[in-house]
Amino acid sequence: MSNPREIMQVSLPVPEAADLATRAAAANMPLAEYLGFHVLSSAYGLLHPEVRAFMKRAMAGVYGPAAYPVHAVGEPGAPRYEEESEP
Repeated sequence: MSNPREIMQVSLPVPEAADLATRAAAANMPLAEYLGFHVLSSAYGLLHPEVRAFMKRAMAGVYGPAAYPVHAVGEPGAPRYEEESEP
């Protein structure tokens, strides 16, 4: 299965561009992939298939408590937002 890509250029202020390059390096991923994730999540939201795949992937070198899968409302296994009935 082919997943064609389009390379696009963006114009950013130098300090922000340097910061994004540093963040991509810290995430151990190519800058184009890192920027692509942010563009897709900003334009199409967290339910875009590629954004979901990125969020579910293992993050090497991430410290802290165990990460649990994040479910969007309506997905199987997602918490229900039902109002609690008062006694």
